[in-house]
Amino acid sequence: MEIDEVHLTLVRQCLSEEKSRPLIEKVIYLALVQHFAAVDLTNAVERLSRDRETGGGFANVHRCRFQPINIDKDIRQAVLYDRFTSVSKCVEVAVKEIRPSNSTDMLKTINRLFREIHLWLKLQHENVVPLLGVADGFGSLPALVSPWLENGALTGYLQREYEMLSYGRKFALLVDIAHGLQYLHSQDIIHGDLSGNNVLIDKNGKASLVDFGLSALLPGRISQALLPTNPGGTAPWMAPEHFVFDDEGNALPVFSPKNDAYSFGGIMLQVLEGKVPYHYIVRYETIICRISQGVTPKRPSIPVIIDSDWDFIQKCWSKDMERRPSDAEILAFVKLRAGNS
Repeated sequence: MEIDEVHLTLVRQCLSEEKSRPLIEKVIYLALVQHFAAVDLTNAVERLSRDRETGGGFANVHRCRFQPINIDKDIRQAVLYDRFTSVSKCVEVAVKEIRPSNSTDMLKTINRLFREIHLWLKLQHENVVPLLGVADGFGSLPALVSPWLENGALTGYLQREYEMLSYGRKFALLVDIAHGLQYLHSQDIIHGDLSGNNVLIDKNGKASLVDFGLSALLPGRISQALLPTNPGGTAPWMAPEHFVFDDEGNALPVFSPKNDAYSFGGIMLQVLEGKVPYHYIVRYETIICRISQGVTPKRPSIPVIIDSDWDFIQKCWSKDMERRPSDAEILAFVKLRAGNS
């Protein structure tokens, strides 16, 4: 394969006099686009505000306008096919800016970003938010561009809409999430951070999975570079096996689809109760301590969860990973409940 003119120019610049050499961020960006065949959407993305819309431990999310007319026609068709109603229409997108912290090894941050792009580009399913491409100009690392889902994350959606949702609608959300999870596992991918923050809801109330920065390919199909070096994650939904350490304090993560099954139990509790797991515990460190001790969330005192649903949630939280339900069992259960509600 011959090097294209863009990268040939970059090589020349790297070999030029010191003052003319490009920033390392530019080198990383172009290498990423070339290596993963990610679509460069820099010229099509326009900020709506200088302020971020949301943010987390590793990233800021910006709400931006995507103008397809500003990119090549063939790329436009590839990016927008089956995702938006018109290839000429301006739409809103979420641009995820990776934010390295001062305490984080830059190489680990780059590895996490590369892993997320590598895995996310493979995914095509109606209950998985698609990665449209990458963009430059949002921080020091390439930013990830995906559709903007109007109703936002599940946690905020439930805070606003919980009282209006019937049991049928609540279980329809769980069916969507179960479909997305089953698809990921069929691709030998573990989500690794399934939480109310990483499930997004579109304008029609459909749920889709997002945020694959802590995901991993299952053993047997991975290179070591595609394993997270630290399980990380959002504690209230995390499985206790994520909090196992050796004598020196190093994490000993166990990667399995059963991690996601445990997290699904927390999602199911959240959807049915309308509150995040362990909402009654103030300190985050205390939640982590409770999980590592095998203490699961309390059953709501108000009768919003019937016995059969609570029994299934507890099955998801089984200490024995092999006793947790399979993807097929999860999907069958929530489909049955959606049909009966």
